[in-house]
Amino acid sequence: MHQKPLVWLLLFFILGIALEKVNAEEALTSQDIDTVVVKVTGIKHDYERFGLREEALIKEISQNLEDAGFSVVDNYDDEELTATILINLRLISSYLGYSYALSVKMFLPHYQGRQEPLVLWSGGSSGFLRDPELSRLHDYIMEEIDKFLTSA
Repeated sequence: MHQKPLVWLLLFFILGIALEKVNAEEALTSQDIDTVVVKVTGIKHDYERFGLREEALIKEISQNLEDAGFSVVDNYDDEELTATILINLRLISSYLGYSYALSVKMFLPHYQGRQEPLVLWSGGSSGFLRDPELSRLHDYIMEEIDKFLTSA
């Protein structure tokens, strides 16, 4: 018996499994998610003077998500299709003001045993603000959440 047909059969079988996984990931979008965990990073304690408090932001964002039909939970659940909404803010101060970078991502941390998270949506902004303008950061964060909700 020739082993060549067996090798080809095995190769097609392995490729079929790999393509099925790729197609499943491509088909999954933010519209397929009902349950989310909200996480905010980069908000330091002294940012309260800009009107930014991590707990208050999580509460406000969670309320907006619930109003849009999402179920917001405290912990990720591997059994359910639970995504994480991560809001990350970075500020760098200079003598003229602050450079900021804001990112908002929706991802599945452990989708189908993946090592890397599966990002379903991402957005963000960056810029420069002077001290009196830093209260706008809250508005910029909420604008990105609104963009996400519009696309979801």
